[in-house]
Amino acid sequence: MKLINELVVSEIEPMINFYKNVFSFEVESIDEEKPPYSWCQMKNGENTIMFITYDKVSKEIKKFPNKSSSSNLLCFEINISLHEMYNQIIKNKTKILSDSYMINQNINQQERLL
Repeated sequence: MKLINELVVSEIEPMINFYKNVFSFEVESIDEEKPPYSWCQMKNGENTIMFITYDKVSKEIKKFPNKSSSSNLLCFEINISLHEMYNQIIKNKTKILSDSYMINQNINQQERLL
């Protein structure tokens, strides 16, 4: 048996970029030829993950819970060290938090760790 997580997200493109640049995932299947996408499946070796937008899932499942800024994902296990992950983030210039989020949180650019 294989379990594949499908995460509900606001936008697919940032997830593709993050999983591609940090964890070396590749797009295996996607619902549209060009953005904006509403569903995507990515793969890295035997690891597979899917993303679906809140807009799409709320149309497919009529009583889907209201959108929130949190996630129900309880555990995420990876087989790469934090040092390796940090190096991948720096090497690929992966954006972790959007600039608007950083501004809204009153964190100036010099205080960013990544």
